[in-house]
Amino acid sequence: MEKIIYALWKAPGMAPATFNARLHSRLAPALLPLVLRLRLNLRDEAVQGGDSPCFSAFNPSPDAVIQLWVNTAYKPARAGIDAAIAEHSARYGAWLVCESNPLPNTDYPNKIGERTEGFSQIAFVLRPPGMTHEAWQGSWQNGHTRLALDVQSTFEYVQNLVVRPLHHAGPELWAIVEECFPADALTDHTIYYACPGDPSGAEANEAAMLKSVARFICENGCDVFPTSQFDLK
Repeated sequence: MEKIIYALWKAPGMAPATFNARLHSRLAPALLPLVLRLRLNLRDEAVQGGDSPCFSAFNPSPDAVIQLWVNTAYKPARAGIDAAIAEHSARYGAWLVCESNPLPNTDYPNKIGERTEGFSQIAFVLRPPGMTHEAWQGSWQNGHTRLALDVQSTFEYVQNLVVRPLHHAGPELWAIVEECFPADALTDHTIYYACPGDPSGAEANEAAMLKSVARFICENGCDVFPTSQFDLK
Protein backbone atom coordinates (compact mmCIF):
# COMPACT_ATOMS: atom_id res chain seq x y z
CA MET A 1 0.00 0.00 0.00
CA GLU A 2 1.24 3.50 -0.84
CA LYS A 3 0.17 6.96 0.31
CA ILE A 4 -0.23 10.02 -1.89
CA ILE A 5 -0.81 13.59 -0.71
CA TYR A 6 -2.35 16.13 -3.08
CA ALA A 7 -2.37 19.91 -2.65
CA LEU A 8 -5.23 21.64 -4.48
CA TRP A 9 -5.75 25.25 -5.51
CA LYS A 10 -9.13 26.72 -6.41
CA ALA A 11 -9.74 28.95 -9.41
CA PRO A 12 -9.08 32.64 -8.76
CA GLY A 13 -12.27 34.34 -7.69
CA MET A 14 -14.03 31.15 -6.63
CA ALA A 15 -15.48 31.40 -3.13
CA PRO A 16 -13.80 29.05 -0.64
CA ALA A 17 -17.18 27.71 0.47
CA THR A 18 -18.05 26.79 -3.12
CA PHE A 19 -14.71 25.06 -3.64
CA ASN A 20 -15.02 23.08 -0.40
CA ALA A 21 -18.58 22.04 -1.20
CA ARG A 22 -17.53 20.75 -4.62
CA LEU A 23 -14.72 18.71 -3.09
CA HIS A 24 -17.19 17.12 -0.68
CA SER A 25 -20.06 16.56 -3.09
CA ARG A 26 -18.27 15.86 -6.39
CA LEU A 27 -14.60 15.00 -5.96
CA ALA A 28 -14.87 12.74 -2.92
CA PRO A 29 -17.54 10.46 -4.49
CA ALA A 30 -15.39 10.19 -7.62
CA LEU A 31 -12.34 9.15 -5.57
CA LEU A 32 -13.97 6.71 -3.16
CA PRO A 33 -14.13 3.72 -5.56
CA LEU A 34 -10.48 4.30 -6.57
CA VAL A 35 -8.77 4.37 -3.16
CA LEU A 36 -8.35 2.29 -0.01
CA ARG A 37 -8.55 5.27 2.38
CA LEU A 38 -9.44 8.91 1.88
CA ARG A 39 -8.95 12.04 4.00
CA LEU A 40 -9.89 15.63 3.12
CA ASN A 41 -8.29 18.64 4.79
CA LEU A 42 -10.28 21.77 4.01
CA ARG A 43 -9.60 25.42 4.81
CA ASP A 44 -13.22 26.07 5.70
CA GLU A 45 -15.06 28.53 7.94
CA ALA A 46 -14.42 26.43 11.05
CA VAL A 47 -10.69 27.27 10.97
CA GLN A 48 -10.86 30.91 9.93
CA GLY A 49 -9.38 33.51 12.29
CA GLY A 50 -7.37 32.68 15.35
CA ASP A 51 -3.64 33.04 15.89
CA SER A 52 -2.30 29.54 15.22
CA PRO A 53 0.82 29.59 12.98
CA CYS A 54 0.16 30.42 9.33
CA PHE A 55 3.00 30.84 6.82
CA SER A 56 3.03 30.80 3.03
CA ALA A 57 5.90 29.47 0.94
CA PHE A 58 3.92 28.38 -2.13
CA ASN A 59 2.46 31.85 -2.79
CA PRO A 60 -0.40 31.24 -2.60
CA SER A 61 -0.84 28.43 -0.12
CA PRO A 62 -2.97 25.45 -1.17
CA ASP A 63 -6.72 25.74 -0.62
CA ALA A 64 -7.18 22.07 0.28
CA VAL A 65 -5.22 18.88 0.89
CA ILE A 66 -6.27 15.35 -0.02
CA GLN A 67 -4.59 12.32 1.53
CA LEU A 68 -5.26 8.92 0.04
CA TRP A 69 -3.97 5.37 0.16
CA VAL A 70 -3.78 3.06 -2.86
CA ASN A 71 -2.33 -0.33 -3.77
CA THR A 72 0.16 1.33 -6.08
CA ALA A 73 1.04 4.91 -6.99
CA TYR A 74 2.31 4.01 -10.46
CA LYS A 75 1.15 6.62 -12.98
CA PRO A 76 -1.09 4.33 -15.07
CA ALA A 77 -2.76 3.00 -11.92
CA ARG A 78 -3.57 6.46 -10.57
CA ALA A 79 -4.72 7.95 -13.87
CA GLY A 80 -8.35 8.08 -12.77
CA ILE A 81 -7.40 9.75 -9.49
CA ASP A 82 -5.26 12.39 -11.21
CA ALA A 83 -8.02 13.08 -13.72
CA ALA A 84 -10.60 13.61 -10.96
CA ILE A 85 -8.24 15.90 -9.03
CA ALA A 86 -7.48 17.93 -12.15
CA GLU A 87 -11.18 18.26 -12.99
CA HIS A 88 -12.01 19.70 -9.58
CA SER A 89 -9.08 22.09 -9.05
CA ALA A 90 -7.41 24.91 -10.95
CA ARG A 91 -4.02 23.29 -10.32
CA TYR A 92 -2.57 20.66 -8.03
CA GLY A 93 0.60 19.06 -6.73
CA ALA A 94 1.09 15.43 -5.70
CA TRP A 95 3.72 13.60 -3.66
CA LEU A 96 4.33 9.97 -2.81
CA VAL A 97 5.08 9.84 0.91
CA CYS A 98 6.17 7.43 3.62
CA GLU A 99 3.94 7.92 6.68
CA SER A 100 5.07 7.75 10.29
CA ASN A 101 2.59 8.35 13.12
CA PRO A 102 4.37 9.19 16.39
CA LEU A 103 1.04 10.17 18.01
CA PRO A 104 -2.08 8.34 16.77
CA ASN A 105 -5.43 9.99 17.47
CA THR A 106 -6.94 8.12 20.41
CA ASP A 107 -8.56 11.12 22.11
CA TYR A 108 -11.07 11.95 19.37
CA PRO A 109 -11.60 8.82 17.25
CA ASN A 110 -12.46 9.61 13.65
CA LYS A 111 -15.99 8.95 12.46
CA ILE A 112 -16.26 8.31 8.75
CA GLY A 113 -17.87 11.22 6.96
CA GLU A 114 -17.77 13.56 9.97
CA ARG A 115 -15.45 16.43 10.84
CA THR A 116 -12.73 15.48 13.33
CA GLU A 117 -12.69 17.39 16.61
CA GLY A 118 -10.47 20.48 16.82
CA PHE A 119 -8.36 21.37 13.79
CA SER A 120 -5.61 19.87 11.70
CA GLN A 121 -2.50 21.93 10.99
CA ILE A 122 -0.78 21.07 7.71
CA ALA A 123 2.88 21.93 7.10
CA PHE A 124 4.67 21.55 3.78
CA VAL A 125 8.40 21.51 4.60
CA LEU A 126 10.72 22.76 1.86
CA ARG A 127 14.25 21.54 1.20
CA PRO A 128 16.71 23.57 3.32
CA PRO A 129 19.55 24.82 1.10
CA GLY A 130 23.00 23.49 1.94
CA MET A 131 21.78 20.68 4.24
CA THR A 132 22.11 17.01 3.43
CA HIS A 133 18.94 14.93 3.50
CA GLU A 134 20.48 12.64 6.13
CA ALA A 135 21.31 15.52 8.48
CA TRP A 136 17.90 17.10 7.95
CA GLN A 137 16.00 13.88 8.61
CA GLY A 138 18.04 13.20 11.74
CA SER A 139 17.35 16.67 13.12
CA TRP A 140 13.65 16.35 12.38
CA GLN A 141 12.72 12.80 13.30
CA ASN A 142 15.40 11.92 15.84
CA GLY A 143 15.83 15.29 17.54
CA HIS A 144 12.64 17.30 17.08
CA THR A 145 9.79 14.80 17.34
CA ARG A 146 9.82 14.25 21.10
CA LEU A 147 10.10 17.97 21.84
CA ALA A 148 7.19 18.81 19.50
CA LEU A 149 4.97 16.36 21.37
CA ASP A 150 6.03 17.77 24.73
CA VAL A 151 5.52 21.50 24.06
CA GLN A 152 2.30 21.46 22.00
CA SER A 153 -1.23 20.27 22.75
CA THR A 154 -1.43 17.89 19.80
CA PHE A 155 -3.63 14.80 19.91
CA GLU A 156 -2.46 13.48 16.52
CA TYR A 157 0.94 13.89 14.87
CA VAL A 158 1.68 12.44 11.43
CA GLN A 159 5.02 12.80 9.64
CA ASN A 160 5.01 12.19 5.90
CA LEU A 161 8.51 11.86 4.45
CA VAL A 162 8.40 12.77 0.76
CA VAL A 163 9.64 9.89 -1.40
CA ARG A 164 9.24 11.70 -4.72
CA PRO A 165 6.97 14.23 -6.43
CA LEU A 166 4.28 12.81 -8.68
CA HIS A 167 3.02 16.09 -10.11
CA HIS A 168 5.04 19.31 -9.95
CA ALA A 169 3.60 22.17 -7.89
CA GLY A 170 6.50 24.46 -7.02
CA PRO A 171 9.42 24.24 -4.60
CA GLU A 172 11.03 20.94 -3.66
CA LEU A 173 9.44 19.36 -0.58
CA TRP A 174 11.08 17.01 1.87
CA ALA A 175 8.13 16.45 4.21
CA ILE A 176 4.43 17.07 4.79
CA VAL A 177 3.27 17.16 8.41
CA GLU A 178 -0.19 16.94 9.94
CA GLU A 179 -0.76 17.92 13.58
CA CYS A 180 -4.20 17.94 15.21
CA PHE A 181 -5.01 20.34 18.04
CA PRO A 182 -8.04 20.93 20.27
CA ALA A 183 -10.40 23.62 18.98
CA ASP A 184 -9.46 26.19 21.62
CA ALA A 185 -5.82 26.06 20.50
CA LEU A 186 -6.85 27.95 17.35
CA THR A 187 -7.43 31.13 19.38
CA ASP A 188 -5.61 30.54 22.68
CA HIS A 189 -1.81 30.68 22.51
CA THR A 190 -1.43 29.07 25.94
CA ILE A 191 -3.52 26.05 24.95
CA TYR A 192 -1.67 25.66 21.65
CA TYR A 193 1.63 25.46 23.52
CA ALA A 194 0.29 23.09 26.19
CA CYS A 195 0.26 25.57 29.07
CA PRO A 196 -3.42 26.52 29.55
CA GLY A 197 -3.72 29.85 31.36
CA ASP A 198 0.07 30.22 31.70
CA PRO A 199 1.44 32.82 29.23
CA SER A 200 5.03 32.56 30.47
CA GLY A 201 4.99 28.77 30.17
CA ALA A 202 3.54 29.03 26.67
CA GLU A 203 6.23 31.51 25.67
CA ALA A 204 8.92 29.16 26.95
CA ASN A 205 7.45 26.26 25.01
CA GLU A 206 7.16 28.37 21.88
CA ALA A 207 10.80 29.45 22.20
CA ALA A 208 11.90 25.83 22.57
CA MET A 209 9.82 24.86 19.53
CA LEU A 210 11.21 27.63 17.34
CA LYS A 211 14.78 26.87 18.39
CA SER A 212 14.33 23.21 17.50
CA VAL A 213 12.61 23.93 14.18
CA ALA A 214 15.38 26.34 13.15
CA ARG A 215 17.81 23.41 13.03
CA PHE A 216 16.09 21.83 10.05
CA ILE A 217 13.69 24.41 8.57
CA CYS A 218 15.21 27.57 7.10
CA GLU A 219 13.51 30.97 7.07
CA ASN A 220 10.46 30.88 4.76
CA GLY A 221 11.05 27.13 4.49
CA CYS A 222 7.55 25.88 5.19
CA ASP A 223 3.93 26.46 4.29
CA VAL A 224 1.63 26.12 7.33
CA PHE A 225 -2.13 26.54 7.73
CA PRO A 226 -5.07 25.11 9.74
CA THR A 227 -7.69 22.85 8.20
CA SER A 228 -10.77 20.84 9.07
CA GLN A 229 -10.09 17.12 8.82
CA PHE A 230 -12.61 14.68 7.32
CA ASP A 231 -11.98 10.93 7.03
CA LEU A 232 -14.23 9.61 4.27
CA LYS A 233 -13.01 6.03 3.87
